[in-house]
Amino acid sequence: MTHEPEPTEDRQAQTDETELDTEGHSLANGEFLDSVIRDRRRDDDRLVLDAARRRELKKPTRSLRNRLLDR
Repeated sequence: MTHEPEPTEDRQAQTDETELDTEGHSLANGEFLDSVIRDRRRDDDRLVLDAARRRELKKPTRSLRNRLLDR
């Protein structure tokens, strides 16, 4: 014999609440999100710059034209 669980709270009491539940939603969370986005952008910019520097270091000392013409 099974029966459905009964709610522990009064449904009428839930609908009468006028105050919104704002737990976990604060300005601090928005500031944290902004700082995380800023950090990720800074890391991405740093990675791009590092990759450009690596490409520059790998550049041959002679130009392609000189290497093709054996100069």
